[in-house]
Amino acid sequence: MNTLLEEVGDNTLIVISNKTSNVKTLDKIYILINGRIQACGTHEELLQKNEFYKELNNLERKEEADEIYTKEKY
Repeated sequence: MNTLLEEVGDNTLIVISNKTSNVKTLDKIYILINGRIQACGTHEELLQKNEFYKELNNLERKEEADEIYTKEKY
């Protein structure tokens, strides 16, 4: 993702993702639910003020931790 951002430079880039890890370095993140903007902010701002984003981020981190644990165990 960082390489893509470097190539884009000062141009606008629209990224659609259901993973917070793909968007956490972007300047602005918009949360769309049923086609409507529900929240907007940086990764840190959304973690503080938006429960949906916070839960999505926590779920993603838990899944990554479970995957690492499973690989190390087996």
